Amino acid sequence: MMAVSVRTRTTMKYYFDTEFYEHDDRVEPISIGIVSQDGREFYAEVASVFDVTHMTPWLAKNVAPNMSGDVQTIAQVRQGIINFVDSDSDPEFWAFWGAYDWVVLCQLFGGMLKLPKRWVYKLKEFADLKIRIPEFAGQHNALADARAMYQAVSLAGVTEAGASAK
Repeated sequence: MMAVSVRTRTTMKYYFDTEFYEHDDRVEPISIGIVSQDGREFYAEVASVFDVTHMTPWLAKNVAPNMSGDVQTIAQVRQGIINFVDSDSDPEFWAFWGAYDWVVLCQLFGGMLKLPKRWVYKLKEFADLKIRIPEFAGQHNALADARAMYQAVSLAGVTEAGASAK
């Protein structure tokens, strides 16, 4: 009799946020921050075609001062995200009120249907967990927001969608 190998799927949660510029019929990525369930972090600022002279007052006040200026091309950002998530066979993406964040993430790959094949084409909404997010301590950028979601889940002891371990 032949032994059958059973592949165990691992699910890693990824809490992410983006900063973006919305204009006309487009949403332009500015930055993306991702914190994995095991505490690893990814942050990238996108070399975009968006014109900083048309930045909204909110972006100018809250996002621009927290940017490093170390920008990457969309191709570099996309490859960085793939490298960051690559070892996980079943990644799960979480965002806080993340409809636009999901669109921005998908746009970095050329659209949702061009995401890596093993990625689920569904966003999990952090807001549905009804967990209070810690204050941002004055810093507002995509990575700070992703960290806040990760910290909130860690403090609440949430193990599965809404199930508290505490």
